[in-house]
Amino acid sequence: MKRNPIQDIKRSTPSMHHSASSFHSHKVEEPAEDVVVQDEPVVIKKKSTPTRFIPKRNINNKLELKTILVVVGIILFILGIYFLSIKYGRARVTVLEKREPFTFTDKAFKASRANDSELGFEVMIVSDSIDKEITLTESKEASSKATGQVVIYNSYSTTPQKLSINTRLVDDNGYIYFTDKAITVPGFSMLKGKVVPGSVGVSVTASKAGQLYNGEPRDFTLLGFKGTPKATKIYARSKGPLTGGSSGKVYIPSSEQKGELNNVISDELRQKLSKSLLAQVPAGYILFEDSVKYDTTFNPDEILSQNSSTLVKVSGSTTAIILNEDNLEKNVIRSANSTIPDNEIGEISVPELRNFVFKISGDNSIINKDTVTINFSLTGSGVLSWKPNYEQLATQLIGIKKDEANSVFAMYPGIDKARLTMIPPWKNSLPIHQEYIKIKAE
Repeated sequence: MKRNPIQDIKRSTPSMHHSASSFHSHKVEEPAEDVVVQDEPVVIKKKSTPTRFIPKRNINNKLELKTILVVVGIILFILGIYFLSIKYGRARVTVLEKREPFTFTDKAFKASRANDSELGFEVMIVSDSIDKEITLTESKEASSKATGQVVIYNSYSTTPQKLSINTRLVDDNGYIYFTDKAITVPGFSMLKGKVVPGSVGVSVTASKAGQLYNGEPRDFTLLGFKGTPKATKIYARSKGPLTGGSSGKVYIPSSEQKGELNNVISDELRQKLSKSLLAQVPAGYILFEDSVKYDTTFNPDEILSQNSSTLVKVSGSTTAIILNEDNLEKNVIRSANSTIPDNEIGEISVPELRNFVFKISGDNSIINKDTVTINFSLTGSGVLSWKPNYEQLATQLIGIKKDEANSVFAMYPGIDKARLTMIPPWKNSLPIHQEYIKIKAE
């Protein structure tokens, strides 16, 4: 009987599997073989090599240790930051200072040169001169007498001394001058135990024509008191040079020259006097421009010369009142707000003080070095500006609780509002070192 090949293969399959099983037990790897069965491949796959086993417990332990170390590090870092911020924290205080506007309209004040005065003042008198070379263009025959201004003093008694018109004054050269009007010289007063002579100004005219009577300021005695105790106690001094004396042919400025010289010389002299005055104002005093009075002796009509080219010398002086700035500021503050306590005035200032308009009252229209008291007024607007003692404030804030700061701020009347900022924000107490407390005014 003829065998079927496929049946033979099928019958041999179990033994072949057995053989294959036995074979695989001795060999780890074998290439896959394709066996064609009914035109379809049967794939026999190779077995993989077993992976080495690593216990999970060791891996987990290492991960847990790393996590713990990281967490502990973060906690220590945060704690370090916290404790450093507690020790070296900052505090910033922003202060809005108190300000109170006010306005004066002819507000009256009184100042005195007495030692115990609440408002002191001094009188500054500065003299100067300028020389101007000019060429005179006109001439005339003339015979004129020198004229000028003098101040007569009375240190003889407290009783006023009356002098009639044409009272004779004589200088050291024996030249005689007459007063142009009747006057009364006030009696002397006492200041700090010293005699302050009474004084009055008057114009004088030389007794004769000629240039000999022209000249610089000089001293005079009164001929009528010669040989009496009054001779040395009632005396006169010229205020500026005596000018205008001439005789014969003289040169004079033209009308155009007079106007030009008057403007140029007067302006130059005033500028020079003003500069000298400002340079001499002592520290701690305030000078109001409105208190300055200029007195120049220049008069173009008095220019006379024997030659067409001449040197014109013009003298002048300026008188000004300077007030003790600290005293004045305190008086202004009290006048602006009378309810402010004395112990608070020290932290208040008036920045606009120098901008006020100063005006001497009518009874003090003539100011000289012997003036003892003055009445004046101020007009203008200003602001009372408080400036708290920030050094003291910072000292009082050291180490206190944050919620106690407002009670400290309330102790300072110059603080209108205050804002406290803590760095870091969670800090409840202000720094224990003053340098970490910063105060700023806005």
